[in-house]
Amino acid sequence: MRYTSILYKAAISTIVLPIQLTAQTRNDTLLGKPYAELFEMHYFKESEYHLSSDNASGLSLGSRINYSDVNLTYEYSDGNYHRPQQASSYNNCLFSAEGAVTMGKFYVVGGFNFKEAFEKNVQFTSILNPYRGTPYIIADSTGGNWKKQTYDMWTRIASPIYYHFISFGLDGRLAVGRGAKSIDPRPQANSNAIQVAPSFTLIQKRHSLGGNFSYRRFRENSNMILYDTGNPQKIYLMKGMGQYTHDLFSTNERERQYTGDGFGGGVQYGYKSDRMNVFLDGIYENYVENANDIENNKPRQRGRLYENNWKGQLHVDFYNKEYSVKHALSVGYNETNRSGREIIQIFNSSSEVNAWVTSSEASHRSVVSQKEWKAGYNLYLFDGTTTSYKWKFSLNGKLTEYIDEYVVMNSFLKFNSYTATLNALRNFNIKKTNLLQVGLEGSFRGVWNDKNRYTPREPLDKTIETELVNSDATILTQNYGQLQAHVLYGHNLKNKTCLYAKSSFSLLRTEDKLNRTNVSASVGYNF
Repeated sequence: MRYTSILYKAAISTIVLPIQLTAQTRNDTLLGKPYAELFEMHYFKESEYHLSSDNASGLSLGSRINYSDVNLTYEYSDGNYHRPQQASSYNNCLFSAEGAVTMGKFYVVGGFNFKEAFEKNVQFTSILNPYRGTPYIIADSTGGNWKKQTYDMWTRIASPIYYHFISFGLDGRLAVGRGAKSIDPRPQANSNAIQVAPSFTLIQKRHSLGGNFSYRRFRENSNMILYDTGNPQKIYLMKGMGQYTHDLFSTNERERQYTGDGFGGGVQYGYKSDRMNVFLDGIYENYVENANDIENNKPRQRGRLYENNWKGQLHVDFYNKEYSVKHALSVGYNETNRSGREIIQIFNSSSEVNAWVTSSEASHRSVVSQKEWKAGYNLYLFDGTTTSYKWKFSLNGKLTEYIDEYVVMNSFLKFNSYTATLNALRNFNIKKTNLLQVGLEGSFRGVWNDKNRYTPREPLDKTIETELVNSDATILTQNYGQLQAHVLYGHNLKNKTCLYAKSSFSLLRTEDKLNRTNVSASVGYNF
């Protein structure tokens, strides 16, 4: 609770303080630092790589621009291209507020996001996000509509550079979610996650070397409720890759708890000059999560998830000031390995114990491995300024190796895939009072070397095999093409603030003629 209170106050301060300062003055500078306009804010968030790392102290090395931005967004998505534990269609309403401000000699960036989601035809899940990694999910065959709410607060604080040598930082995030399904059996899920990452950066002229430590804590409770106890429901206690044990749910309520803790660390290297910028970031994270049922008013262990993550990214930027051009190259590698340990417990009702006692354990039952190699190139064309661009062209590629297996039952899904994306974006300044941004993107995904095998748990019950395992394999191994477009229009007000509206549209179509359509519209205020 102490960490939650600290992060809450820091995030709220990040949002409210820029509003208060902006109300006092909206000149070109604030506390000696430039105030960013809309396109400048976009470019700052793209080019300041420490914003996407866990090392907040590195923000002390860059340009400290101040900005505030709030927006409301509506999203709609529909189509038959979706994984079985995802919604066939959804409506999302979002509110976000984000700001950056110089507080004395400290630089603070943070924000708040709220989302209310209405999801249709979600199957085989009793938790808010069935694809977050755990194989231990209670599933039912009825499916149904979900209503969800999520709240996300985050903040990054960078100290000044002390003795021209070292700076310190703190990265914090608090995420809270809740949701429920509308028909029996009715899961009601609540989750909260907190992450804290203190960091430091050593500076030696143009070079910098940083490090960070991170801790994350996750909790989720899922209460499955049966209103019509006269109509018992078959439920599946999933264990990974379609394997399960089953039960007949006929009581009023069944509760499952998830508790996880993770630790990690990272190392960063940076180099900055007038013509080149280099940023290298390497991260390792370890996470363990327990899944417990509450039976006889006592926790009963069902399984334990072990997760290891390795992440690396390298960014190299080249500036050509004579031609107002910036070349940005990037490469990255992500690897995630998960394994599930199944735990069988029996209840010892003796007065000395009166608890669930472990009878046996089996490690490495569910094993998932995912590796990604990424590379990208961005070309920025400027027009008399280095704080926002006129044109941006992007080419990005990704290779993925995916393995999901349950070895003891000889069940597995394996494939390799590649994704290529081409993007073009144009910023217009119209008569100094109006802004226009137009973006187009096309992408293609190809899959090869895909293999799928499933050994059924119950030969007479094909529900999991046909509607979960085979359906998921069909979606994950699809080749597809996707087109996206967005338009943003903004109007600069007399006090140098900007009111803007944005709309976007995307269409995805697969080789088997599956499709997905996404539409969004938002209004915002940048100040």
